[in-house]
Amino acid sequence: MDDEHFSIEHEPALGGGQFQEDPSEARAAPTGRAPDEMETLRDSIAAEPALADHRDPAQFSAWLARKRAGSTLAGDLAVTFLAAVLGGPAAVLGAFMAGQQGTSRLLYVILIGPIIEELLKQSGMIYLVEKKPYRVFATWQFVFAAGVSGAVFATIENLVYIHLYAPLGGVEDVARLAEFRWAVCTPLHVGCSLIASVGLMRAWVRQQAAGRPLELSDAFGWFALAIGVHGLYNFVAAIFVSF
Repeated sequence: MDDEHFSIEHEPALGGGQFQEDPSEARAAPTGRAPDEMETLRDSIAAEPALADHRDPAQFSAWLARKRAGSTLAGDLAVTFLAAVLGGPAAVLGAFMAGQQGTSRLLYVILIGPIIEELLKQSGMIYLVEKKPYRVFATWQFVFAAGVSGAVFATIENLVYIHLYAPLGGVEDVARLAEFRWAVCTPLHVGCSLIASVGLMRAWVRQQAAGRPLELSDAFGWFALAIGVHGLYNFVAAIFVSF
């Protein structure tokens, strides 16, 4: 059969006219929830790599401009604040649940814990840039969200260690533990969160420049750095406690 019948150029959705759907589609079982707008953009036939102009940013850029025009500054600020505040509790919950799976203590402390915590502290902003990028309009949103989520996470963790774990573990000098955690652990969590946010910020800047949906892989290098710093601190702390 002629190769032209298999060419992407003959895809019905790319034609200017109407095409007749397969009658069996009306009887097909539902496949689940309807895709959201970002999924529709990512899965569009216009983004098919075989097309010469599949990287044309016109489709995504037009959608982004239309959605931004329908958004308000107050709404954008509100969702940014919500993303910032919810990142901390999400990281605490994720770390707690992962810690209950019987993982090697040292492996969890230096690798699994930092991975979960640093990813989930950014979860609010990851959701926004992945699903609602029109809500993100400035780089300061990433810095703000990272600082808040890191501080919220550190506060919750400090309170748990000081008021729950310390009494259960028979710690005598709770005041000294509290001083250490507020003076050292809090800046650590905020700092690592800020490092990871640089990756998201860079990925977002590339998204704006290229006019395409965000590629989270662009942020992985900075996420790895944040995880490495966090894991190194945990390793040193674990060695110090063991002596």
